[in-house]
This record gives sequence, C-alpha cells and structure tokens, in this order.
Amino acid sequence: MAKVEKFPKKYLVKVIVRPEGYNKLVLEGIFVPRGYTCNANKIKKQCWEYLCANIDFKGNGIDPDKVEKEITVKAIPADFMVVEDK
Repeated sequence: MAKVEKFPKKYLVKVIVRPEGYNKLVLEGIFVPRGYTCNANKIKKQCWEYLCANIDFKGNGIDPDKVEKEITVKAIPADFMVVEDK
C-alpha cells in the first residue's frame, strides 16, 4: 500500500529576535501552507509579517526592519494530524 500525500505538510518555524538593548526573544510556531508544500523564503516572510503585526516593536522604540533576526524552517515529519473533536 502506497502512502497517500493529499494533506499539506506542516512546518516548525523558530524565530530568534535580538533587539538592540533587550534580551533575545525565542518563538516557535507551526506553519500550514494552503497547498501541499511551500518554499522556505515564503514561510519566513509570512511568519515575520505575522510576528511584526503581533509584537509591539514600535511601542518599545524598536524598528522591526532593523532588528536582528534568525528564522529557521523545518518540515515536521508526520504522516497524520488529529485535531481534538470533543
């Protein structure tokens, strides 16, 4: 029996943000593409845009375009995913 790949891959995204004058911030999340797969640059861009919209950089006097960041993307090796139904 062959493995059927009809569900999108899931990606673990790790973001390390090092704003000048502050401690580093390490965040991890899961990215699920609309299609079956997605390239790493697009994942990094979308995740950074999401974080910039949800972290108050400007309120702390930090320019999000000038902050040092490291973003890594890794495919999650899973054959299925179950979401709790009750």
